Amino acid sequence: GRFRLDADALDAAIGLAVITGSLLALGVVLVLTLVATGCWLWQLPVVGMPDVGLAPVALIGGFAVLFFAVGAWAVRRWLGRVATLGAEAAAEETGAQAAWLPHLPAMAAVLPFLLLIMVVLRLPQTSLSPVFGLALLLVGLLLGLARQLGDGLLPLVALGCVAALEAVVPAATRGVAGASPANTLLAWFVGFYAVFTVQAFALRRHFAGQLAQWVAAALAGPIHFWLVYRLVEHHWPNGVMGLIPAVFAVPALLGLVVTLRQLPADEPRRLAILAWWGGVALFFITLIFPIQFDRQWITLGWALEGAALCWLYHRVPHG
Repeated sequence: GRFRLDADALDAAIGLAVITGSLLALGVVLVLTLVATGCWLWQLPVVGMPDVGLAPVALIGGFAVLFFAVGAWAVRRWLGRVATLGAEAAAEETGAQAAWLPHLPAMAAVLPFLLLIMVVLRLPQTSLSPVFGLALLLVGLLLGLARQLGDGLLPLVALGCVAALEAVVPAATRGVAGASPANTLLAWFVGFYAVFTVQAFALRRHFAGQLAQWVAAALAGPIHFWLVYRLVEHHWPNGVMGLIPAVFAVPALLGLVVTLRQLPADEPRRLAILAWWGGVALFFITLIFPIQFDRQWITLGWALEGAALCWLYHRVPHG
């Protein structure tokens, strides 16, 4: 009944925006869809509901595909006008919409993640695989769109969205009976870490001269280290927690070595990329001391961190 009418109204609004070519209308429709879906999720009864199943995740997935399709259509339309008329003439024709049009793909990515976070916080989830599976699909769509547009900023947006979702999951599911075990969460955290680390190398030819996608690859390490460390500390406390930063230092060192070998010497951002990988690797190496030891070892660890950063600055200038 009412939800069917809402879906019909959404289809009509998007169709009208596409026909008229109003990019502003598309943005308004996306935001209103977020608000309407969020209200619907918030009104679902939670008391006595052990598991809401796949319905909310499937609904968000449908909206996500729609968001990406609309965003990709709008950007392609804009790029077509730029190619035909030139950048200045296209901006003049589009008017005020030209200022926020480049942000439409990022908005189309952020909105579904906000709904996923709401599902995790609001509704009981005994299995988190559908939630993370949809998140992985959204990341794949966003990376594909970034490849098409040559926009290295989109992987960084995707990393922020995934990190926000991953951060709320452990606390939100801790009291849910039969919730996904900790080893499942660990596998998803490591999987997302691998995806964001590899994407910069896999797509580097499409992001020539850009730095944001490399920043996303480097920052994926510290972000997922915090998630994994907190998870291990809660579920598998042990006396060798210093092994966690040691393990995380390995991909950063490999990223540094691969960057040295693959990126040509005339790459505009080469030194900055090396500085990011080197800084992250040194961060993990020196973090071993304060985590594994205490008292004077903490001071020694931070002293080594400072000395290592000074060495890296003189060895690989970041400017």
